[in-house]
Amino acid sequence: MDIKEHTKPKNLLKYAFMWNQIRLVIAAASLILGGFPVVLRIFSSSSSMVSSLLTVSWIISGLAAAYLFYLWIKGGKKLWGGTDNVDMAAFAIAIISGLHLGIAGVLGTNIGMSVVPSGLFTLVMLIAGALYLWSAFHLHNRYRADSNMFGVKAKAE
Repeated sequence: MDIKEHTKPKNLLKYAFMWNQIRLVIAAASLILGGFPVVLRIFSSSSSMVSSLLTVSWIISGLAAAYLFYLWIKGGKKLWGGTDNVDMAAFAIAIISGLHLGIAGVLGTNIGMSVVPSGLFTLVMLIAGALYLWSAFHLHNRYRADSNMFGVKAKAE
């Protein structure tokens, strides 16, 4: 396995994008099911190894979102060569939620969940989950049609 192959800009974009997409779907499921991480429901909420891996995955989510955000800025704040409002909204949801999750991993607390009033918690979680799914679906379809999302070109071999 050649690490140089995996660190090429096109591959880093693909890995960060794929991580972000998977994270959106898993986070949506967690939100829709009450705001508790699905992974902890599947395995064990008392397992320190699972909790540690979850924290690391949250931090990776933040780093992946930060990398995509960096590429967006470097690419002239355009997605697929334009500034379509729907693309930008889907991307904003993905990036903000990813950065938020990364911060939650570092701080050990989810700021977003702590500021939602208890009477609105379920409604907010359902809406956020639906937005995450919409964002993942929209970005997936756009990326599938054209993986050159920020103008990242493969360098000559």
